[in-house]
Amino acid sequence: MLKALIELARRSENIIHVILLTLLYILLDFEYRTFVAPLFFHLNFTYDFFLWRSLLAALLFILAMSSILYMKTTPYLHATSMLFIVFILMPNLILFKYMETNPAIPLIIFAFIILLRIRINLRFLVDRLPVIPRQYSTTILLVTALLFLLPIITQFGFRLHNGIFYSDTSVLYDIRSGVNEQVNLLSAYSFGQLTKAVFPVMLLYGIVMRKFLISILALIGTGYIFMVNPHKTYLIAVLPILFFALFREYPKKITFFLGLFILLIFATMVFSSYGNILPESLAVRRSLFTQAFLTHAYFDFFEGNPMMLSHSFLSGLTNYPYDLSPPFLIGSEYFDSPVMSCNTGFIGDGFMNFGYAGTLVYTLIAASVFHLLNNLRLNPAYYGLTFLIIFQMQNSYLFTLFITHGLLLLLLIMVFVIRNRTENE
Repeated sequence: MLKALIELARRSENIIHVILLTLLYILLDFEYRTFVAPLFFHLNFTYDFFLWRSLLAALLFILAMSSILYMKTTPYLHATSMLFIVFILMPNLILFKYMETNPAIPLIIFAFIILLRIRINLRFLVDRLPVIPRQYSTTILLVTALLFLLPIITQFGFRLHNGIFYSDTSVLYDIRSGVNEQVNLLSAYSFGQLTKAVFPVMLLYGIVMRKFLISILALIGTGYIFMVNPHKTYLIAVLPILFFALFREYPKKITFFLGLFILLIFATMVFSSYGNILPESLAVRRSLFTQAFLTHAYFDFFEGNPMMLSHSFLSGLTNYPYDLSPPFLIGSEYFDSPVMSCNTGFIGDGFMNFGYAGTLVYTLIAASVFHLLNNLRLNPAYYGLTFLIIFQMQNSYLFTLFITHGLLLLLLIMVFVIRNRTENE
């Protein structure tokens, strides 16, 4: 009887998620046709109707919704697949409907969603990994933070920029350009490890363990990094990290996220009706459709011409044929701006380096990360870290994400420091 009630509750939550996702998909389709394509045509967003593309996009969306209803998976993987549907599948389906993008893109993303929802038991591997005793966790996090802070403090000290919270984007770009010209190798790597691994873990660890001083130190550290190198994402990332810590149950996290995201888009539409299109542009175009377009751009530009990591750590083995690195090359070719850095996520990155085989391999690697996290049984309050990984996978090259942006360090901390202990520990 209890098992039947649990199954009924799960199906009810899944039905709610399907309804919310469908409403969001209809809203984003409307937004693309009436806002993105007309107002940002100069950024290569076009609008044409293709019947076969519309039918294929509808079929893939229906199949994705069916997987939510009929594929049993863990609450963690369910929540994670929902976020990928919102941030990657939906924008690419809509772009595919109205632009001549490569059909492989939505098909690969759909396959990735299905792969995420398949339950893969890695407990026999995870349980063999040691976990650091809980009494040492605080010390390890603090020492790690200090080690990565030292190169930044040594180089930049506490000569912080004034008024950057009120500065416009051009001023922030100028400051960041100056920092990039001065930064040494240790400092460059430290920024990513701190803002995308150490400080987010400390923020949530302090909340979970009720050691709120740790959380306060994480916020202070994040503020210091922002004052030195003012990327607004350092501060904005704190909000979803804390938001997902509010709800213990994964389905509730997703229900509230979807509901609030829909309300956010409607709110930005109200701002636009009064002449301020910036909020709507950031929430819809920049957060969703820009990355979908960049995936298309990488597929279009590197079709039949894979780079084989010649722009990266294999540069000594293969010849890179361009004067500009890939992000600036795409900026130059598609936006006529060689100073615009246009990164892509793991799907476009895989295609750029190894063609269609690369997209499959990179997709498997990306899915493996979340199946590993699923088997760690982390406290649900740490789910904001997963959101952070998803956002970065949408915007970063895969190997850059692991090394420069701190994903490898974050996974090590998750596995060995904050992983749930067994009952006898």
